[in-house]
Amino acid sequence: MSARENGFTLVEVLVSLAIFSVAIIGLQRAATLAVRGTSQLELRTHAGFVADNAVVIAGLEPIREVSVDAAATSGGIRFSTQTVTTQTELPRFFEVNVTVRQEGSETVVASRRAFRREQPPREPRRPADDVTEDEPQ
Repeated sequence: MSARENGFTLVEVLVSLAIFSVAIIGLQRAATLAVRGTSQLELRTHAGFVADNAVVIAGLEPIREVSVDAAATSGGIRFSTQTVTTQTELPRFFEVNVTVRQEGSETVVASRRAFRREQPPREPRRPADDVTEDEPQ
């Protein structure tokens, strides 16, 4: 029985360890990128919720050209929002732009654009002259 048949040589062991190490480093990098992508997705999802809420709030406010800065929290993450309402070229038609940034950052994480129409004044309702009540039988 020769020495070759008794096991692996030191060179073979070192080469296999090097290949295994490169594979583990690649897997670790892939896992790190997946975790980072997940946290970015969570940040954008919560920022989207904040932006949607800001659009709804702007829809409840009286229509006028205005810029409103506010702060909001979603999922434990603090955001700053800016809602800008401007009149468009069309009469009584307004554009609402919302931008959301993570607090302390200048990078826009989410944005929304919506439009509102100012309702024309309504005429007072008059009781109809031809409506009659049914008499009980």
